[in-house]
Amino acid sequence: MGFYEVVEEKSDTGLKFFFKSKGKQNIIKVIHYSFVQQLSGKNIYNLGFGDYNLMNDTIIDDINANNGDTYKVFNTVLRTIPVFFENFENAILMVQGSDGKPGYIEKCRRICRKNCVQECKNYNRRISIYCGYVDRNYDLLIVDFQFLGGLLNEQHQAEVEVYKNMKTKGRKSKDIVKVPESGLLSLVASKLKDRVLFPKKVEDARKFLQNVKKANS
Repeated sequence: MGFYEVVEEKSDTGLKFFFKSKGKQNIIKVIHYSFVQQLSGKNIYNLGFGDYNLMNDTIIDDINANNGDTYKVFNTVLRTIPVFFENFENAILMVQGSDGKPGYIEKCRRICRKNCVQECKNYNRRISIYCGYVDRNYDLLIVDFQFLGGLLNEQHQAEVEVYKNMKTKGRKSKDIVKVPESGLLSLVASKLKDRVLFPKKVEDARKFLQNVKKANS
């Protein structure tokens, strides 16, 4: 499967990683662990991920680039998670899939070339890959981490429960390689320094946590 080398940038409020996806085209990808708020004395961070457009200085997180390296890209994202916890111990990390939001399927069908007949193959793909990683490495991960799953019910209240592993296989992961690929990624890192790259995701995370509080009150 493989993974891409990354450029890392740390600040007081989060952690960013940059790498280049190499497929049908070269696309700069951005991973951002951004602070959301405190809950029960713990700092909560949100995982944001998307394409960086150098020409207009924007981040895109709701479009599938179809660059032919999906699993290599997501493997790269997943390998940054242990690095995040090394830098922010005892933190809580929220992971949301932008391809699981209402309206995604209709938007995907307008631009997707897969011609799905019944079910959209891209719907909830990101969260499925994240869950697959946890399942494959569950026995190793639960030694140091606790996993929770959550969703909004029909009353828009957050329901949170202990995550249940769907598989029993475990595979040890390797340490991430943190070697800059080129001066381009360093340039992007400097341009995006101290910026919140995925404000909508952070706001969604805050709303979700507010619903958790309401549901438990």
